Amino acid sequence: MRPEEFGLTVEVETITPEKATEYLSHNAMHRKPKQKKIDKYVSEMVDGEWKFNGKSLIFDSNGRLLNGQHRLYAVIQSGVSLTTLVVRGVDPSVLEIG
Repeated sequence: MRPEEFGLTVEVETITPEKATEYLSHNAMHRKPKQKKIDKYVSEMVDGEWKFNGKSLIFDSNGRLLNGQHRLYAVIQSGVSLTTLVVRGVDPSVLEIG
C-alpha cells in the first residue's frame, strides 16, 4: 500500500529554525512541552549526535501539528536544522502525542 491510498503525503524535509517556528504555530497543543526532553534533543543536535531515525512530524488533514513539538522546539533552541520525515493528511481524530 502507498500513503496516497490513505490520503497521506510523506516527505523527507530539512527543518530550519524558521520552519520549526512556522510549524509550531499550527501545534494542536495537546500537551505542555517538557523542557527536559527538549534540552536532551538540543544537546544531541548541537553535539552532532542526532541521527535520522525515521520518526516523523505528523500533521492532520487540517494542517495541525499532531506529533513532533519537542523536536521542533529543540531545532529552534539549538539553531540546528533537522532532517526528518513529515507526514501530512492524518485523520484529525487520531491525535498523536510526542
